[in-house]
Amino acid sequence: MGREQLEILPNNQGKQENKISENILNILSEDNFQDRISKLQEQVTDIKYLEAEAEEKRKEIFQKYKNKTISGEEYTKQVKDLLPWDVTDNPRYKLEKQIRELQVQQDIAGISQEQIFTNLSQLGENISDGGSNNKGVFLLGEKFVARKSARGYDDASRLILYKDKIQSTVIKKTLQIVELEENVYQVQQRAMGKPILQLSSDEKNHIPANHYKAFWDAIAEMRDLGLSLDISGGKSNVFYDNRQGFSIIDLGIGSFPENELIETLLFKK
Repeated sequence: MGREQLEILPNNQGKQENKISENILNILSEDNFQDRISKLQEQVTDIKYLEAEAEEKRKEIFQKYKNKTISGEEYTKQVKDLLPWDVTDNPRYKLEKQIRELQVQQDIAGISQEQIFTNLSQLGENISDGGSNNKGVFLLGEKFVARKSARGYDDASRLILYKDKIQSTVIKKTLQIVELEENVYQVQQRAMGKPILQLSSDEKNHIPANHYKAFWDAIAEMRDLGLSLDISGGKSNVFYDNRQGFSIIDLGIGSFPENELIETLLFKK
């Protein structure tokens, strides 16, 4: 018995040390993100200070124009020279985008992910129906899709945080966030069937009660998790397959439409 304990203890210690090392790496990673975010925020603060100064000077210049001591052309020229960049090319916007992306990366750092998509050669057909938030949704075999983000690490990337919380098979999970060749992809479970909005009245009439129940149970679960369903603009984010039932894709985080609105928009016959 004593010999067994002597053999087991080093292994347990090794596991504990590995766990401690992983925790330290996670902490260092979080600190690294925060350090980078803080430095960018300092730059944003400096730019905002320059913008505030420029605005005060602009008011002074405008007063001169109002008093007719300078022309409209001179007013425009002087205002344009107040800052070393064009209004449409303000470096603050790029910095703020970097901050948003780093904050997302910080939020999802250390989350275990499935290694489904590792090479661009895996990408299949683009099945996206458009939308401003993605640059395509590509098949990854039969079970998964890779959503190419139009905004890098955005709120959709945070859906990886819910992969172990979602229980309903109706709700399609995000299983992996991967960056390949400077593009960010969200790997998600694939929805089968066709968009609910493309179903005929007859097809909707033949949807069995257990499929409807599973759908509304999934809606309740999404509400509890703080997830949202986007049904605006006739978007096809709810699919139906007569064997597997409903699928909900393109989840959001935030406010949720009322059941009556969902019923009206999706199931009107």
